[in-house]
Amino acid sequence: MTLTDKVEAELKEALQKADALRQSILKKAFEGRLLTEKELEATRREEDWEPAGKLLEKIRLEKGK
Repeated sequence: MTLTDKVEAELKEALQKADALRQSILKKAFEGRLLTEKELEATRREEDWEPAGKLLEKIRLEKGK
């Protein structure tokens, strides 16, 4: 196996791992499991936090312009 073949194989493996990680993160996000309760409460106390529904409404209004 040449050096190029080895690098190509390692790159392919790294890309597969990155894709699996991405899928895992998305799954947790849709399940609402990205943050612990403590982290979620801290986020909600931040001054720029707003519920998803409010953000979606802003997006709808912007699209309507």
